[in-house]
Amino acid sequence: MLSRLRRECRWTTTEFVPQKSSGDAATLRWDSDAPNRLTVGDTTFNVADLFPARNDQRMVVRKPPDMIEVVAAVINEVKPRNIIELGIAQGGSTALLAQLAQPAKLVAIEKELAAVAALESYISSHDLESVVKPYYGVDQADTVALDRIVASEFGDEPLDLVIDDASHLLNETRISFNRLFPHVREGGVYMIEDWAWGHYSADTIPPELVDNWSASWPTGAPLTVLAFELLMTCAAPDRIIQELKVDREFVQIRRGPATLDRSTFDISHSFIEGPVKLLAPRIFTSSRLRTRFS
Repeated sequence: MLSRLRRECRWTTTEFVPQKSSGDAATLRWDSDAPNRLTVGDTTFNVADLFPARNDQRMVVRKPPDMIEVVAAVINEVKPRNIIELGIAQGGSTALLAQLAQPAKLVAIEKELAAVAALESYISSHDLESVVKPYYGVDQADTVALDRIVASEFGDEPLDLVIDDASHLLNETRISFNRLFPHVREGGVYMIEDWAWGHYSADTIPPELVDNWSASWPTGAPLTVLAFELLMTCAAPDRIIQELKVDREFVQIRRGPATLDRSTFDISHSFIEGPVKLLAPRIFTSSRLRTRFS
């Protein structure tokens, strides 16, 4: 969400040129007359709305166009049948994943209790009740709930794609990664959004948005710590991670061939730091983050 707000603030000043979609993935059709409007298949999405009401009836995707293009490219490459999305928000991203991937099963998990009306309407109108399964009132760090949902919805089938756009908090993000990554098949991809929130500058945020921005800002150690843990794990000889891609918005982790114990796997203990300690014990206190908005 944080990078979406950041990109939305620059929406009118940064020109985006959509890339052509390739392969047999659903086509992204950007409206040249309304650059915040996207159509995929029979569904039109509103892109990068600023703080829309959670239960309005529009299909809202709170991702800027370049992030959507990255997700579409990953779907086109991986061709996922089984997907988990952490974080539903306004529901548009879940519907977008369903339109793009046409999966066998898409499970979306959200901490908020209230169902999203626009998403429920989309599922009903497209007869996707057995395919798109939203779970509300589930914290991404609730390992008991995650285990139960994965077992119920996927059984012994592996996951092809996981997208985490939930809390952006280090501990919670790491916990759900530890629980879900062992379920990802070799060559499958786990995506973590907004990893770099601890390094964003608030200088370009319009004054009228500062209150909403600061209220949404995570606290504590940033996701950069997890990004470093993933990077160092790439050096492990057992090839837990086959490939790691990092850009301004995403960390993309491609699963390697290593056998992982689903009950004990911990990315924090999957690497050797060597003679130089790279992860400081204290990184970015919440008070430091809040000073950006004082």
